[in-house]
Amino acid sequence: MIDPVSKAYQTIRAAADEACGDLLDPHVRVVRVGAATCGRSAGALELTDAFAEALEKHGVRAKLLEVGCMGHCYAEPMATLSAPGLPPTVYHHLNGFL
Repeated sequence: MIDPVSKAYQTIRAAADEACGDLLDPHVRVVRVGAATCGRSAGALELTDAFAEALEKHGVRAKLLEVGCMGHCYAEPMATLSAPGLPPTVYHHLNGFL
């Protein structure tokens, strides 16, 4: 018999696994844009819009996410791109490049 705490944990864990499944799948492209306060003030929201437009224009299927602080405020706006078979790559000072 499973106790109520274990059952609740299993339910929460299953929901988290489903919600985050694409992010952990090495076969899914993911673009993470640093959108904390420093990123936003440097243009992260415009960068996110530019990525969305470019992905759609070129027919690239990728998960586009706004994430929190990436730890290097001086280099904002920043984005990390993950693609199958490649290591995640961080790009910085992305104003006007997309």
